[in-house]
Amino acid sequence: MARGRPRKTDPDCALASAIKVFWTKGFEGTSLTDLVEATGMAKPSLYATFGDKEAIYTKALTRYMEGVGDDVLNALGQDGRPIQTVMRGYLEEVANRATDTTGPCGCFVVNSIVDAENLPEETKRLMDLAKQKRAEVLIRAFDAAKARGDLPETASSAALADYFWGQTLAIALMARSGESRQTIGHFVDLALAVLGPEPVSV
Repeated sequence: MARGRPRKTDPDCALASAIKVFWTKGFEGTSLTDLVEATGMAKPSLYATFGDKEAIYTKALTRYMEGVGDDVLNALGQDGRPIQTVMRGYLEEVANRATDTTGPCGCFVVNSIVDAENLPEETKRLMDLAKQKRAEVLIRAFDAAKARGDLPETASSAALADYFWGQTLAIALMARSGESRQTIGHFVDLALAVLGPEPVSV
């Protein structure tokens, strides 16, 4: 009896699998064999669908940032909540995702930053754009907070954006190194102290 043609692998599922491999092993540590095994695609099909390893990595990082990255940034929407509440929600979400045991530890973007020396130039440009986007969202959130009176007018929105980007990196690196969620929670409390006390709900 003749065998049927093998089923084609869904490119979306294949890219999701590639994300996990790159996230865990990094760009340099991931081989084409790793990607073939993870995606279930033969090497020629992998090349035809996504390109070479550099192209696959760039597509994987783009998918991650458009999914997880945008979800986290959406928590910074200007909905009138006190900035202390907004930023706690932001850092807690970063911490929850970074310590999620259902996937690799840490953050794919932060892991990529650590590995930046080895990354393709196109990926580095992508990460620069992502950093700029995050900074713009944070600055808008702090500008809105100053307009509402949550922060003093003298506060620098740009400096606060840089500060909280630093806290984001620190949380992801702590998770990657195996720190507990409780320990990271204490770190979040200290990081938020720069904004002053959170308002008490009544």
